[in-house]
Amino acid sequence: MRFAYALALSFVGLAVGIFFLSFTYKQLLFIYLGLAGALYATVKEAHPEFEVKAERRDFVGIAVVGVLLILAVFVASRSNG
Repeated sequence: MRFAYALALSFVGLAVGIFFLSFTYKQLLFIYLGLAGALYATVKEAHPEFEVKAERRDFVGIAVVGVLLILAVFVASRSNG
């Protein structure tokens, strides 16, 4: 469980770094995606009944956050003249 939380927070930190700094860190993203896949495979092997389900509200939440981020970047780019 701790590894899953650490991996999720690593994704957040990596996303912030890629967004604000540069695209130099994009290669690390694939390493973290591989770690997420390895974690899933390990948990699935230990507990075959484990499933990851995506519901409609998950996709709606992702869409809302995406639109809000685009609006925030638009407003920030227009206000700095």
